[in-house]
Amino acid sequence: MSKIIIYELRRLLWNKVFFGILVICLGFGFSLLQGEIIMGVSNTAPFSPWSFGSYLSQLIPVICLGELFFLTFFFSDKKRKVNSIIQTTPISPWHYALIRCGTVLAGTLLLAICAIILYLVSYSVLFGKFNYGALVFPAFLALFPVMLFCLGVGYKLGNIHSVFLYLLMFVVFVLSAMPIQPILDFSMGSFFKTQPLQLGILDPDFTVTYPLLCGRVMYTMVGILLLVCGRRKKFSNYNNIKI
Repeated sequence: MSKIIIYELRRLLWNKVFFGILVICLGFGFSLLQGEIIMGVSNTAPFSPWSFGSYLSQLIPVICLGELFFLTFFFSDKKRKVNSIIQTTPISPWHYALIRCGTVLAGTLLLAICAIILYLVSYSVLFGKFNYGALVFPAFLALFPVMLFCLGVGYKLGNIHSVFLYLLMFVVFVLSAMPIQPILDFSMGSFFKTQPLQLGILDPDFTVTYPLLCGRVMYTMVGILLLVCGRRKKFSNYNNIKI
């Protein structure tokens, strides 16, 4: 199993698509740090959780785009031929599906971590030390639910046909750009920009509204449920194969 994990990781990470998306993510992130974010978002400091969250919210479409591109590697025609070979190995379909999802999640986390490191290094040089711990919860809240959501929906749709993954990429950009209610706020872009102003004080502490929290839980649960359903369906399909 370890050889399959190493193979899948190398296939995903040592790939021109991965490096291309990483360059786009870091380039866009750097432009944000030198422009909008360095001025501070909604009367907050550039190194505040609000400005940091706004920075991540604008990178979320790119990060999720990368995640869905990674999923296309596993549902291409070439990969489906590899699957027929893997079926003859002792590894179970359940473990192989787990490896594939874990590999995609690892690649997506690497994109997000690189973007976060860019923020920390850039603003540590400009402003010195600041409260790094205060940035953990906004990062988790912004990234974790949508990463699981895209993984679950993408894996489910990819099992049907890989073309649906490209349609989902378009949906992700639409959801990120639309000014929608907090419970459906995909990238949290509106929240990070409007909530500090509504609190009515300069550079307020980071707080989360109940509707937004419900929305993040909803995105997380949808992703997990679709991953479980997609895995069971795939496992059932493998069991029905006659050799």
